[in-house]
Amino acid sequence: MNRKVKCSLGAPVEYCNREHAELLSPGPYRSQFQRDRDRILYSKQFRRLSGKTQVFLTASHDHIRTRLTHTLEVAQIATVTARYLKLDENLAEAIALGHDAGHTPFGHAGENALSLIMSGCDELAPFQQTMTEPDKGFKHNLQSLRVLCDLEVLRDKHSGLNLTDYTLWGIKNHTNSKWKPCKHIQEEDNSCYLKKHKPKKECNQGKIQSVGFYDKYERYVRKERSGFDAWSFEGYLVKFADEIAQRHHDIEDALFMGTIREKELIEEIETLVSDHMDMGDKKLLSSLKEKSGDKLLFLPKVSTLIVGFLNKQLIQNSISNLNKFIDEHRIRKRKDFVEIYPELEPDQVSHIIGFPESLVEKENQFHSFLKSRILNSFEVQRMDGKGRFIIRRLFKAYLKNPRQLHDSTINFIFRIHDPSHKSWPTAGPSEMGKMREEIDSLQRRADMEFQVSLLRGICDHVAGMTDMFALSEYERLYGGPIIST
Repeated sequence: MNRKVKCSLGAPVEYCNREHAELLSPGPYRSQFQRDRDRILYSKQFRRLSGKTQVFLTASHDHIRTRLTHTLEVAQIATVTARYLKLDENLAEAIALGHDAGHTPFGHAGENALSLIMSGCDELAPFQQTMTEPDKGFKHNLQSLRVLCDLEVLRDKHSGLNLTDYTLWGIKNHTNSKWKPCKHIQEEDNSCYLKKHKPKKECNQGKIQSVGFYDKYERYVRKERSGFDAWSFEGYLVKFADEIAQRHHDIEDALFMGTIREKELIEEIETLVSDHMDMGDKKLLSSLKEKSGDKLLFLPKVSTLIVGFLNKQLIQNSISNLNKFIDEHRIRKRKDFVEIYPELEPDQVSHIIGFPESLVEKENQFHSFLKSRILNSFEVQRMDGKGRFIIRRLFKAYLKNPRQLHDSTINFIFRIHDPSHKSWPTAGPSEMGKMREEIDSLQRRADMEFQVSLLRGICDHVAGMTDMFALSEYERLYGGPIIST
């Protein structure tokens, strides 16, 4: 196997596009993708990732991962891998740093709770049943586009951070953009888990939860010249870097929290992937057995093994596939790739970055094992239930009395409903009092379009919260600590 990529196939900066023309060039010190990276790094949403759950609640222990530490680990894996594959390290880092910008408090439990509400499956108000497809949905990777294109503010002339289409495409495609069929559907009566609370209403999500609201952001990830997606090998790379980071830190956190045992982990690794290991990996696995029972030494060694093994498999297989692609398209120099890039579609290249086919099924089995032992554990499920409960109660409180919303959220809700009201973000105390009164008026209550805007504004507000802010907001709204469901 050729251990080096014959030619750089990094995203051609010649074709990168931003929604708005930049007033200043990147200058001599930063490339276009470095500028993207820096804007994400300085954003409010990036900072808030430090207070958001990865798997175990952030308040569980100081040593466990947060959404921010996960993001930094993804960025480390992505940049190292990009270097070996002769891809653009700065683009890979920008995508990695922004990939979870739209994630919720309480991890994927929070994301699922918001999806059910925004799809109308979890009905908190009658108008949810009249929402059209363009009003529906929530998914964290698509919300990341909304955050970076609309909710963050860089300049007063336009919303968003004005990132390149390459960066936004990679962020969108680091995970699936569609939901699987609603897991709460019961096959015997095709009813939702919420039916016990509403026996006369059947769940309307028997197929797939909608994400139609985010269709408006498709234009941000399209190439101007051809209309195809602004794909990049760096974008595909971050998807796998995300998976590798999840594998190792879920294991390390679970071992630390006691939801998985060292012996069963070693047995599972030996059974599933030892045949794919080289001598170095097997030596490390043997050393791992010797450290079993000594948590202080076992944890770093298991992370070294998991990250090293998976990343090595990713790099070696991707180098082979990239070189095959180069030969098939007769690419001799980088300019040859730049010339053919506009005509290439994602379907033609989506298989090139990835694990060897012989490892894919084993890795999927390993993932299923971890999901069963960690994500479905008593500790995680109890935490997830608490997170879903808090999010639902926050929505309920805000819908019942929207005057309780923060000034900035009320401002934004009116702008969602009528974008022409540009002056509201600078409204003074007198104007805010009028807006707070108007948002709960009978006229606005009767306006279904405004109610949909209200729901979306609440969704944006809740999705941006840290775990602790959501908990404290619950206590402020309901006058005490969490009560049992």
